[in-house]
Amino acid sequence: MKLEFLFPEICGIYGDAANVKYMAMCDDDIEVINDDFDEEPYFVKHDVDMIYMGAMTEFSQNAVIEKLMPYKNRIKELIDKNVYFVVTYNALEVFGNYIERGNKKIECLGVLDFYSKYDYSIRHNSHFLGKFEDLEIIGFKTQFGMIYDSKEKGLFEITSGTGNNPKDSIEGIRKNNFLGTYLLGPLFIQNPLFVKKLLNNLGIKANLKFEKEILDAYQDRLKGYNHFLLGK
Repeated sequence: MKLEFLFPEICGIYGDAANVKYMAMCDDDIEVINDDFDEEPYFVKHDVDMIYMGAMTEFSQNAVIEKLMPYKNRIKELIDKNVYFVVTYNALEVFGNYIERGNKKIECLGVLDFYSKYDYSIRHNSHFLGKFEDLEIIGFKTQFGMIYDSKEKGLFEITSGTGNNPKDSIEGIRKNNFLGTYLLGPLFIQNPLFVKKLLNNLGIKANLKFEKEILDAYQDRLKGYNHFLLGK
């Protein structure tokens, strides 16, 4: 299995590299390809099983959009072919139609049908509890930007927390096997069953690394989220 990490030197400001590292630790047959920003992305001329891209600064976001724009048709092709993408925090915005930041409008790849809008007067911070198919998902958000007018399916059902915007009833974006969410940081570390489902769907039946310990930690956090957010 080939797992491509897009631009880890700039797209991992909330420790996203740990997600990739942990998944790779679960099976020796997982090959991680770290794409240097100054080089052509590996997926352009090669087949991959999964592409990961994580959080970045807004300055880096502009550069990443420019970098990926020549390959948007290839990205659309991979999404249509059901290649897995896991995209977190503001990396998700790169794949939409455009971003509004104040009086600026930044054109994006347009491979997913939504736009993003920033409100710098309010930074949204929250814990999140939701569902991905039969799994409970936990995480947290901190963001100025939010998604609007999405024509795509949601990724997570909301149990408690904010969706793609304050009035939305879904969180994240899912198209085929493109999985995008505003949840940031240790998404895989906090949600090991999510990792296991991804591995199974990719044809890898491996046990999780440190399975007992990481599942025990997940259950403890889940209890805490249920108590803190739902009063259970």
